[in-house]
Amino acid sequence: MPLCLCAFLFFLPKKSLSQQSNVPLNYNWIQESEARMVKQKGFPLSNSLKQYEADSTLRLLAADTNNSLAFPLHSSMRPWIEQGHPLRKNIVLQNYSRNAETEWKQRIDYNSKFSRWIHHYHQSHSLLQVERQPQNARLNDEVGQGEPLFHLYIDPLINLQSMNVIKDGNDTAAGRYYINTRGITAHGNIGTKVSFETAFYENQAFYPGYIREFAEATQVIPGQGRWKRFKTNGYDYAMATGYVSWTPVSFFNIQIGSGKHFVGDGYRSLLLSDNAFTYPYARLTGWFGPNKMFQYTTIYASLMNLLSNTAIPPGTERLFQKKAASFSQFSVNIGRIAEVTVFQSLIWTAADERNKQCLRLAYVNPVMLTSVFDFGLNDRDNYSLGATFHIDLLKAVRLYGQLVADDFGKDVRHKTGFQLGVKYYNAFTLKHLHLQFEFNKVNPYTYSATDSVQAYTHYNQPLAHPLGANFSEINGSLQYKIGDFFLHTRFSQAMIGTDTAGHIYGQNIFVSDAVADNTSFSDGSTNYFGRGEKTTLTTFDASIGFMISYASNLNVALGISDRKVQTDANLQHTRYVYVAIRTSLTNNYLDFFRK
Repeated sequence: MPLCLCAFLFFLPKKSLSQQSNVPLNYNWIQESEARMVKQKGFPLSNSLKQYEADSTLRLLAADTNNSLAFPLHSSMRPWIEQGHPLRKNIVLQNYSRNAETEWKQRIDYNSKFSRWIHHYHQSHSLLQVERQPQNARLNDEVGQGEPLFHLYIDPLINLQSMNVIKDGNDTAAGRYYINTRGITAHGNIGTKVSFETAFYENQAFYPGYIREFAEATQVIPGQGRWKRFKTNGYDYAMATGYVSWTPVSFFNIQIGSGKHFVGDGYRSLLLSDNAFTYPYARLTGWFGPNKMFQYTTIYASLMNLLSNTAIPPGTERLFQKKAASFSQFSVNIGRIAEVTVFQSLIWTAADERNKQCLRLAYVNPVMLTSVFDFGLNDRDNYSLGATFHIDLLKAVRLYGQLVADDFGKDVRHKTGFQLGVKYYNAFTLKHLHLQFEFNKVNPYTYSATDSVQAYTHYNQPLAHPLGANFSEINGSLQYKIGDFFLHTRFSQAMIGTDTAGHIYGQNIFVSDAVADNTSFSDGSTNYFGRGEKTTLTTFDASIGFMISYASNLNVALGISDRKVQTDANLQHTRYVYVAIRTSLTNNYLDFFRK
């Protein structure tokens, strides 16, 4: 029956689609698109790929800033899916958007093929592009407005970064470190219903002290997975991602792959973020209602605890403990200026000593909330609920927020958190100046579980906020660009209640919340936010740079990073200056904390 259903959907005669690729998750890369979304307060759906040819689109953007461009209908579940429209190419052109044709004609000799190639690569083209056209007009009409039957875009992935460390924790001695990342990414379309993407990163790196401490304690590089020793103090690690995206009809998409997801509109997510390592997943997304005002998403994922359940035979790779997860999201567009989302997550019982799992029917149940009503939030499986919202005002401001509830009750069992934020696009009428301010607060023990292997984690990292729990945080950012030059700054300060010897206060979500009943509360007192050793984490990062290629977000940047961790008894201060040439398509969170 499932095979018959898939065959029916595949051959069902519907209006032809074009793209169903994912948009990269990089936070800075999509800001121009979000600014245009808020300004237009609408999401047109009737543009063909032919309208988005590079040169004609640039002239269109230059002539009319209010032209009709396709945007994601629902922005809270990321990565965005193109839904049959060239959203990814749109974002590239919006990042480049300026009256560039006249400027480039003054710079280059259009009679030179090399000069034209440099211009197009800088503007919107990948390093290598392959497009196969239909063979006849009849087929041409069938696939829709003469679109190529096959697209392939290939780009290099690099992060060549040198860091001159001025202060390194308690050691003020200077040092020089580097990151050497090389890789390749390829994405494209096969026909009108299938898209794909794959990427591979190979890395060698030497890091400042606080990142080394995290790597040694967790056996992973932040967000990057496991490492092996490189030379004396370096790390060698790799990461691969990829997916196949199939849209059999215009209102339904299926993806299978390995990657990350993000729920919300902020810099942080309290529900599901791209902080941890990649994971295998199957993602089902449907749109329905007038103008597709409703979106429903279910993600089935395979997570991992870096624990070995069985003995390791000599000469073999050890098997780590698996745990299944599912995430469901239902969002509604309200009046084209607001979106409200309900979210549910479930971390299933981890594998046994033979690394096998026994999944109940509730795991594959795609209808959210029904399992929670049956089992409750404090079941042996780790359920949590949440909500997000955003409201667009004055064609320049987006207010947003989140709620998360892992459990309700007194003491340890009151595990909740919330987020409030505001984005100000084209601030003070200055084009391309985008400001953001955000506040996050999470109560102790949120995301933890009675059985520690059921915590809301993957690969020894939190699946939501990188600070774990028992913290409050403010963060702000400024993003500005003039032509091909940009300025990015970000500041954050968090107040954290950390554990002390013999007492568990709920910041470390990898520890069972049952332990707290026998330690922290043995004096009979009740749980409260901020209990523990008062720790202040302050981070600042600023960079200026130049865009080399907008299609792959390839840029060269010079920046400074500053980090302070202060308690009543100690201050650890890290500061370094860096220069990098990098393709910034993912987010790399180095403003984490682990005691």
